[in-house]
Amino acid sequence: MSFSDRPYWDWTNVNVIKRVTTGYRLPATKDCPKVVHSLMMDCWESDKNKRPKFAEIVSRLDEIIRSSQVLKDVAQRPETTSVKYDVPEFESVEEWLQSINMDNYSEIFQAANIDNLEEVTKLEEQDLKEMGVKLIGHRKKMNKSIKSMKRQSVNRGLAEDEAAI
Repeated sequence: MSFSDRPYWDWTNVNVIKRVTTGYRLPATKDCPKVVHSLMMDCWESDKNKRPKFAEIVSRLDEIIRSSQVLKDVAQRPETTSVKYDVPEFESVEEWLQSINMDNYSEIFQAANIDNLEEVTKLEEQDLKEMGVKLIGHRKKMNKSIKSMKRQSVNRGLAEDEAAI
């Protein structure tokens, strides 16, 4: 249904677990029939006893296939906000580093006087290297997260602009 996209975009495993345990479920993908998304939501029920058994899933899929009319009712996605970049907001640099499992770099960020997330979003890979993040994989992980925060900030600004209009 997602055309091979990663289901939780560039969220860390910690963020996925945190969001799912608080009730978050993936939205329907583009052109996903409501009846299919409903079945998916039932399968993602947090209480395993409330999830449909395999025989029920097969039966429901058979019913869906036999009455193709229901496949035409497509779930609508919100136009004004992009779920793709809906990553959790962080209160501090330390919280951000913890969320990407890089909290061992807290002292390096403190030594570089980077004490707020706005400063973090201005960092480039070369800056991270100069600060002392020596491992390429760690720099890439931080860069990926920084880019997500930048996109989130842009999307939030666009949504606020649309709301103001």
